[in-house]
Formats: sequence, structure tokens, C-alpha cells
Amino acid sequence: MKRHIVCVLVAGVLVSSCATVTLPVNRKVPVKQACGPLADRKCAPSVGVPLPLTQQYKTIEVDATGTPLLMSYLGTMVDLRNRRGEFGAICGGNPNPFKATDRTASLFTNTVELTYTLEQKIDAGIKADLTEAMVAAGVPISITDRVQAELDASVSQLKKQVVNATATLNEYQLKPTVLSELDGSEERGRFKKCLSDLMTGKWRLYQGVSGFYVSDGRLDSTTTSTIIANLVARVKLVDPSVDTFKVTASLNKTVTQKVKTAVRPYFVVVGVSFYRSPRHSMIS
Repeated sequence: MKRHIVCVLVAGVLVSSCATVTLPVNRKVPVKQACGPLADRKCAPSVGVPLPLTQQYKTIEVDATGTPLLMSYLGTMVDLRNRRGEFGAICGGNPNPFKATDRTASLFTNTVELTYTLEQKIDAGIKADLTEAMVAAGVPISITDRVQAELDASVSQLKKQVVNATATLNEYQLKPTVLSELDGSEERGRFKKCLSDLMTGKWRLYQGVSGFYVSDGRLDSTTTSTIIANLVARVKLVDPSVDTFKVTASLNKTVTQKVKTAVRPYFVVVGVSFYRSPRHSMIS
């Protein structure tokens, strides 16, 4: 028996049981499912003045260990008119007074499974790259020109490959001890210039950032190998003199690099929050 959910407007606002949040690869998921403990704030951080990024999320690169480069947000500042969650400026100017050790570890582990096609992530230049790979393996340009239809078909099949990944909700904050240090830096300390900027009342400081860490995408490598093998077979049919081993190896290298780039881990920011100082009323 199917259950039908009836969404109700309360004071012109969609109740949370029906509200959705947009995750990576443009998938809309119910807020309660995606945001878990942050559902009431639409995935924005649990501290400070929340700003859920409901219109467009931001992407933060991760380092070699898989850790998001979070200090591109935390401890930076934006002007009061900025309500889009843009990357901020260094508070107080260089050198940045905030360090990576000034933030907390991730606070949540809510997960959502993502399924998408490679077309949504792979770049548009893959056809030219495959052609270049064949030429590098000794296939004459005259032959690559004759297999354009097969090349188009191979690119289309690659783009249709299904990718699976896991998106894990994370929230990071500036530590309370660090914010207390900031509040008391009127006369001296590493945050003196930063506090001076904030005391003008023209800036807001990012206290928290929340988002989804998207794992390495997983796809069927057997299908990829079959697509390449079919393309190589067609090239061999047109020109029996080509070295199929070299062509296959060259195409495999190019496709592997393209796919690896398309499905590498990244962090999607879906909410931020601003610091509200208990000591300085202009910082809010």
C-alpha cells in the first residue's frame, strides 16, 4: 500500500517534513533525511547566526589526506550585505590570525547515498582527449577522422556510466576558546587587527561551516574496459596495421585520468553561520 505525503503551508512556509535541500549533482533530498540533527536549520551550522545556502552551494577542495581546506571559510569575514555565503576575506589582513588548529573536528556523521551519471562531472573535452590518445599511440589522423561516429558512441556510453558515492554531513566551528580570545583582543594579541575590523560594524565573521564530504565515486570498470575495447576493435578494422596494445593502453590512461578527476572527493558547503559576540554588540 502506497503512502502519500501531503505537504502543508504554515504561514506561507513549507513545513520541514516536505522541505528539501539540494545536494551535489543537483539531487533534491528531504531536509530531515539530508540534514539529520541540523534539519531545523536547513543544514546550516548549529552555532551562531545561520545562513543555509539554499540557492547555490559552494565547493571546497580537499587536501591529499582528504581534509577540506576549511580555513577558506572559518575565521574569514564578509560585509553585512553578503547573504550568499561567498568566500570571505582574511580578518585583519595578512598574515591570517586564524590557524587550522583553531577549529573543531567534524561534529556529525549523517550520510546520504548519491547516484549520478559520469556526464554530470566529466569535462566536455573528453572526445578531443581520446582522439589525442589514439594519435599518440600511432593512429594516423586520417584513421581517427574515419572513426568519428564510433568515437562519438564511445563518449556517449562513457558519459552514461552510473557513479555511486556517499555524502557525509559535517559541521566545523571555531573553538569557543578562540572566540573568547578574539573578544578580548582590544589592546593586544593575534586577533587585535581582526577585532578592530569587526568593531566597525561593517563585517561579519564566519563562525561555522557545514556541508557534505563526497567520497570517491565508484563505477563499473568492466563497462569502461568494454567501451574502450569496442573502439579499438573498430580502429583495427579500419587500419589493420595499428598496434592494438598501444592504442588500448593510451586510451585506458586517458580515460582513467579523466574519470579519476571527475569522481575525486570534495566538500560541498551547504550552510554557514556568523559569530555573534556576547561582549561586543556590533559583532552579530
